[in-house]
Amino acid sequence: MSRGDGRKKQRLLEAAREVFSRRGYRDSTIADITAEAGVGKGTFYLYFRGKEELFREVVRDGVRRLRRALAESVGKIDDPEERVRRAVPVIFSFCREEAGLYLVIFRETALIEMQDPGKYDEFYQPLIRDFRSVIEEGVRRGDFSVRDPEVVAYGMIGLMSSLIYHWLITESRGEAPPGYAERMVRTLADFCCRGLVGSPFSRPGEASGRSRELLRKQLDELQELRKDLERAERHLRRLL
Repeated sequence: MSRGDGRKKQRLLEAAREVFSRRGYRDSTIADITAEAGVGKGTFYLYFRGKEELFREVVRDGVRRLRRALAESVGKIDDPEERVRRAVPVIFSFCREEAGLYLVIFRETALIEMQDPGKYDEFYQPLIRDFRSVIEEGVRRGDFSVRDPEVVAYGMIGLMSSLIYHWLITESRGEAPPGYAERMVRTLADFCCRGLVGSPFSRPGEASGRSRELLRKQLDELQELRKDLERAERHLRRLL
């Protein structure tokens, strides 16, 4: 692809972000997007087969830009707990700056997932891998007590997505009370970090009766949290 071709594709991508933000996915047309980009429909079809393919690229680009913002903000922080704590406000702030777009992304991917489960997994996998890597590093250093970093990474991303979606809707309706976002960010950061730190796990065969009881309790609490997240997800899907 030549430099000129790359610029035209980028113009279409930027135009799609703007149009989807204003009109939503379903009410946006290819004609709207090409008009915003200042190109003809023929040019559009040189790069995308249709609106859905372009939307998938918008989702992929959104995740890519979010990961870049996280890398720039927390990538050089050595302490895993501090990286998690500082990542939360970065994610909220990034989504707030492009609220219209991320409302569309959250809504549409949820609806599509109901019809075709797993269709958008590939787009969120890089972000989940980033969180899993930080959690694994915290476990290796003895900072975090986590049985399965991948499960926890999925849970954290799922919880943040649900909260951000709810928050963006509340703000768009003018119903968010003063300081709501800041309180939510602090509470979520505390919840993630305190839950990750937990209590140290003993090596196999070394746990005392009391330790085993504590571990069982922690496992029960994690399972309950997972059920709560699943219930929250089902509730959000019904609202959509």
